[in-house]
Amino acid sequence: MWDTKALRAFGADDIASFITCPRARPVLHVGHSIGAQVGNFSRAPRDIPLLVEYFIDRFARKAGKIFRTVNKKSLDLLQSYPWPGNIRELQNVIERSAIVCETENFSIDASWLSRQPAASEPNTGLGLSKKPPSQEKAIIEAALGESGGRVYGPSGAAAKLGIPRSTLESKIRSLKIDKNRFDAKVL
Repeated sequence: MWDTKALRAFGADDIASFITCPRARPVLHVGHSIGAQVGNFSRAPRDIPLLVEYFIDRFARKAGKIFRTVNKKSLDLLQSYPWPGNIRELQNVIERSAIVCETENFSIDASWLSRQPAASEPNTGLGLSKKPPSQEKAIIEAALGESGGRVYGPSGAAAKLGIPRSTLESKIRSLKIDKNRFDAKVL
């Protein structure tokens, strides 16, 4: 949960009144600048709609847009997401959506929420390192084929394989795979 002592120090009873409190703005700005940790969203999902509303208002004004409603599916998605990047990740998703959204109904692109395994789940990467090089090469080539030669990003081969981009790039070099032959633009 949010630190109630900090909220009460600014005369706020909840996160919504804290965010809108003019005296809290410098604290929020300094906290963001120095990388202060804010409460974990997974323990306070009821605060997400308030934060979403605040960020939408902030970034809509910045982009010169007006959003009359928030897409229910988008809000449900934002509330169910575990937010490993905490408030900055939420802020970035809202800002990007405010920039690209062309309607008065605010919505987010679900692909912007990385669905990485939780820290408690081991990231096996399909056990690539345990496979013989020929099998490892075939698996990587198949993933590159499915992703149109794209290595990184939500639809890239690294995400499909569940391994970091740098690891995949290293394996591509060591296995002498020509990733350009899978490039969708060339085909």
